[in-house]
Amino acid sequence: MNQTVWSLMDQYKGTLPAKIARHHQVNPNTLKRMEKKGLLEKDATGIYTFPGQFADEFFALQQRFTKGIFSHETALFLHGLSDENIGEYVMTFPYGYHNPRLGDHFVIQKTVRKERYGLGTMSLSSPAGNPLTVYNLERTLCDLWHPRHEADQYLKVAALKRYMKCPDKDLFRLAQYAKQLGVGKELATAVEVLRT
Repeated sequence: MNQTVWSLMDQYKGTLPAKIARHHQVNPNTLKRMEKKGLLEKDATGIYTFPGQFADEFFALQQRFTKGIFSHETALFLHGLSDENIGEYVMTFPYGYHNPRLGDHFVIQKTVRKERYGLGTMSLSSPAGNPLTVYNLERTLCDLWHPRHEADQYLKVAALKRYMKCPDKDLFRLAQYAKQLGVGKELATAVEVLRT
């Protein structure tokens, strides 16, 4: 059974959620025994790492809060359009979701109506290489420029400038999302200024 654990630790870059181990028929007692022997460390509830190694926080959070999609400033960082990882994680959840433990893990909760929740989701690798669900660039920009979200103006403009240089940008999709999500004209105006 240890071989399965080592294989999973390798697959998930040294961060193993207990529920993934259970899915692969690893008995929870096996993980506890390995922890007692010093072969694994318990980083947080249900998250195991190699001794002395930090967990992949992005991956661990998404495994802990499975309905959360990385969004806003956090998605911008994951897409490489911002150099700032502010130490808090912005995740979007469907309207009505409530988990009092979000704040304990430095998660800023955003909620949207269910019909908008899945718009623009994609898979992306965490900085450690684990799979994450995030909003695509166009959805992320719309979330940042939405009047209800108070993003730093410098951050918004810098992200839009970087986006405009991306070879795979989709301005049509950006305009569609802006309309669907009720983003004001400020984003469209900024895009036009940068296109000229």
